[in-house]
Amino acid sequence: MDTFLNYNTTLSIGIDIGTTTTQVAFSRFTIVNDAGMFSVPDIVIKSKELIYKSPSKATPIVDDLLDGIKLRHIVEDA
Repeated sequence: MDTFLNYNTTLSIGIDIGTTTTQVAFSRFTIVNDAGMFSVPDIVIKSKELIYKSPSKATPIVDDLLDGIKLRHIVEDA
């Protein structure tokens, strides 16, 4: 039956910006529509894999504002 299912694998990039720390993660997940051809879609995550998780860095906040330039460097260095 799996031969008719439509699998889709996606690379995901997550940026967690917290009040004290910031972290970047790369993951891969595969989704599939388990519903039949003439049914309402039933999307299910079939697999997920964490590819990379950066070390936590201090969130660059200056005068209660997020420093976008420093944040960009954190993401680029990940």
